[in-house]
Amino acid sequence: YGRPAFVHSVRDITAQILGRQITLQLMAQGYESLYLIDVSEDSCAPYTLREDDIVDIGESLSLPTMLDHIASGHMASDAYAEFTSALSLSTIVSSLEADSRYTYPYDWSQDGTLYRKRADFGYLNDMRSTILFSISDITEQYRRDRDQINHLRSAMRTAEIANHAKSTFLSSISHDMRTSLNGIIGFTNLALATDDVDERQRCLQNIESSGTLLLGLLNDTLDLSRIESGSFSLNPTACDTADMLREVISSIQEIADEKGVTFVVDRSKGHRGFVMIDRLGVQKIYLNLLSNAIK
Repeated sequence: YGRPAFVHSVRDITAQILGRQITLQLMAQGYESLYLIDVSEDSCAPYTLREDDIVDIGESLSLPTMLDHIASGHMASDAYAEFTSALSLSTIVSSLEADSRYTYPYDWSQDGTLYRKRADFGYLNDMRSTILFSISDITEQYRRDRDQINHLRSAMRTAEIANHAKSTFLSSISHDMRTSLNGIIGFTNLALATDDVDERQRCLQNIESSGTLLLGLLNDTLDLSRIESGSFSLNPTACDTADMLREVISSIQEIADEKGVTFVVDRSKGHRGFVMIDRLGVQKIYLNLLSNAIK
């Protein structure tokens, strides 16, 4: 008698704690809608967070009906059909059998503005009786990713253009190099075959001229920065036209002789003296025109 009475009460708050943990995680991920899918009933109920707890805020509907509420009027007919097929219960369950998480990104429009959404699915318990279904707005992330992809595509196009310019340049310069090199080889053979001192001296002068031209072409080729950028700039210098033409003629003459082509140079109509030109550029033009004519 006279002893106080004690009342013991035990309440299972596991579901409440689990609900808070799930919701807090979803909030950290930026979710905007939350649903629980009852696998056995094929039903879907909307939930939200109130006072750090997960709360049922609407009646449970069939999953197809809930999807219709989410997407109807916000998608084109073909996108809507793909959306409902990708988010059918059978598709979700089969996807979760292969992986612990199933995601599906989609476009969603409202008042003329297009948004990018992502639906995420995962089992809520080991019994696999309930699926947590959340929707997140990933528009900003999607735009950043798309801008990055466009940037990479632009960089690829720029690289392709640069590679094309490089290939064109190397194809052209190799043609000019072969012309000069053939002249060097031809005059070298002539110098080796003759005992005439004057003729040998003439061959050596022609070899020097062709070698100087070839060196300029090589230096032009090794300027990789210009090749890759596809740019070209003139480098005008004071040039003796007689010396410049002699270098070109010496490279072309031997090729013409080998092919049995008569090559005549009429110097009487040519301007002699010093001019401001890009010597190598003009020589390349002469080489291209004359070697093509001989071919």
